[in-house]
Amino acid sequence: MKQRKAVWLMALVLVLISATAVAVVPSGDVGGKVTAGDRFSARVAEILELDQPVVAGALRQAKEELRANKVATIEANLGGRVVSGEMTQKEADAKLQWFLDRGKKTGSRTKAGWGKNR
Repeated sequence: MKQRKAVWLMALVLVLISATAVAVVPSGDVGGKVTAGDRFSARVAEILELDQPVVAGALRQAKEELRANKVATIEANLGGRVVSGEMTQKEADAKLQWFLDRGKKTGSRTKAGWGKNR
């Protein structure tokens, strides 16, 4: 029963993380400071009674897998649009590159930012 509860809680955590793909503060060591991502993974570890590094690694892995799945979906969609003649390969490449660049970090915020620097 405890394991089932842990699985459901991790599923909920993964959904919450995927729903908030653009984080205000990136996870990890930022100049020796404890970040929101560190506090979050520590709290999840406490709730699940697991080691914090294990939870942090699982959250990082889940985020990377979700991102890879999203990229694969976008590539398939764009490929279909190229085959149908709806867009050129160059246009599809530009759209894919925009998506890939969208999440790159610039300073303490992501490139997408808050919409002020567009």
